[in-house]
Amino acid sequence: MKALKILGIVGLALIHATLYGQQFPVLSSYQLNPVLSNPAFAGNKGNNVFLLNRNQWQNHSRNPETFLLNVDANLKNGRYAYAFQASNDVVNFINRAGVSGSFNYRFVLPHNAIFSVAATAVYEQNKLLDANANPEIKKDLSLKDNASKSSGFDGNVGIAYRIDKLNIGFVGNRLLNANPVDISVNNLKNYNYYFGKHFMASAAYQLTLLPGILSLDPSVRVRMAKSVDPQLDFSLMSNYRDMIMLGAGYRQLYGFDMMLGVKLLKRFTLAYTLAINNSKTQLPSKYTNEIILGYKFTTRKSNLDSDKDGVEDLFDKEPKTTVHCGVDKFGVALDLDRDNVADCLDKQENTPFGAPVDAMGIALDGDKDGVIDLLDQEADSPKGFVVDKSGIAIMPEMQVKLTGKENDGKSAKLPAEEVDETLIDTDNDNIPDINDKEPETPHWSHTSGKPSFDASQCIVDRHGVAMDSDGDGIMDCADEEVFSLKGATVNKQGIASIGSNGIIPEQSEDSDGDGISDDLDLEPNTPKGVTTDQWGRSPQVNSDPASSHRIGVEEIEDNSAQWNYYVIIGVFRYFNNLKNYQKYLLKTYNETSQVLVTEQNYYYAWTKQISTRKEAELEVERLGSKKVKDYIVGNPWLWREPKKK
Repeated sequence: MKALKILGIVGLALIHATLYGQQFPVLSSYQLNPVLSNPAFAGNKGNNVFLLNRNQWQNHSRNPETFLLNVDANLKNGRYAYAFQASNDVVNFINRAGVSGSFNYRFVLPHNAIFSVAATAVYEQNKLLDANANPEIKKDLSLKDNASKSSGFDGNVGIAYRIDKLNIGFVGNRLLNANPVDISVNNLKNYNYYFGKHFMASAAYQLTLLPGILSLDPSVRVRMAKSVDPQLDFSLMSNYRDMIMLGAGYRQLYGFDMMLGVKLLKRFTLAYTLAINNSKTQLPSKYTNEIILGYKFTTRKSNLDSDKDGVEDLFDKEPKTTVHCGVDKFGVALDLDRDNVADCLDKQENTPFGAPVDAMGIALDGDKDGVIDLLDQEADSPKGFVVDKSGIAIMPEMQVKLTGKENDGKSAKLPAEEVDETLIDTDNDNIPDINDKEPETPHWSHTSGKPSFDASQCIVDRHGVAMDSDGDGIMDCADEEVFSLKGATVNKQGIASIGSNGIIPEQSEDSDGDGISDDLDLEPNTPKGVTTDQWGRSPQVNSDPASSHRIGVEEIEDNSAQWNYYVIIGVFRYFNNLKNYQKYLLKTYNETSQVLVTEQNYYYAWTKQISTRKEAELEVERLGSKKVKDYIVGNPWLWREPKKK
């Protein structure tokens, strides 16, 4: 009897490595049903139900055998997924049976990548199978607390990352370790059966060789557990027209797998795997059979591509695209003219950008004058009137000139090719519309103040734009003071006045009669008869300070002990003019300036006192970008003054 007991113990030792491996349990159909390896893969292959049976060492009384029922599906356009599994696994004298449920949430990342997080709740029961144990060693076998069965809840957590055709995952199983199995056999120290926390990392890729015809799916898995060396799995599966699958694999410390599968009626999958053990362990048989049967089902909530546009709902920014419409990578129907009508429905695919359109994508033309509303400057042109290119009805006298007859309001409008555009002058300013940059130059009657588009009395330039000689915002044909002083506030008639902003009209008298108005005269009391320069100064009395004070960048001495340097942006004879200019700078450019008073009693507005040539270059470049019209800003220059000793 003692010898029989020893033989039984030796038999257990021979299958030591297999017992360690079986705790996962070891399967071969991960590529057909990736949820078997990681709950974060739930829904990756759509909505499926699988039945699996794996039978090792057939015709042996203690052969390991596994049964699995697995269901996984997507919810809410693929944002969520779930999985359910029922299992029964027999390994030698241990029977494990349980159920589990998983919930998977997907985060959408840039480049259509997905990061998934899944949690699984597990309920499992472990039971000793006395019938499979040798009678002589039954008394040495027990579960926790010397029990013959145990049960409890546990949990798994999985994460996965998917981008394009690459899937990477990591899962931790039985993390709570709430129902461990740890069996030691007396008199044999190197025999130990442990079933608890274990982990698996995996990576898979789909390589398309012939689109729609042939693809290869390589994958690798690494298993890890307490007191067990990491175990590697490699596998490669080919898929022909999504109908025939042929694969092979290698499992470290175990052997080889060969798989053949077929898909029937586009929904059913049937596959068989023959696993061949080539380890040195003496086993009753070297062959293991695994059969898996799958069925793909669909429901209203779990359709991954609702509009069948080739873009998964999870990434689809337009999940209800009209059938057969071309879409971009985000699942949005193509709309080349950007009028919000998909190209597949658009009857006018080159609508001008921004034009209002009807349901067929045709630009609206409310008054039916042949000019779309976007370009029509007279949206309610009288019916039958000839219109110009801007949709404006030609005046009655022009109608006669163009058509040879008066318009009765009922006649059909002339085709556009019959209108001589060189004759059309909508605002009557003697500049044909074809050359007129302001084809509706407005004019205000001084008596009524009402606008009129008859600009025959307006002064316009050669482009048909009303002139504003003094730049006060009131065009000359309505300005009662055509030459208001620059910077002065004017009323609606263009007359300068003191406004709320405190701007005071500049002086325009010529006190010394030298031909230079006082607002520009730097020497307003020059003796009569004396020749003056452009600033009203007598060369015999004063010299131009600019001849000695205005300098170029190259004349600056870095950190000079003799000179102070300034970046000048304005020069003024009257303090009032200077203050007006400073207000203009602050309001227009948010630019403050300081004042330098010279011995000649006029003012320089400057932005910055500088010390080096580099500072000067940077400040001149900065101000150079601020040029507007004829103001001095934008034309800065450099000035030097002797340092006071």
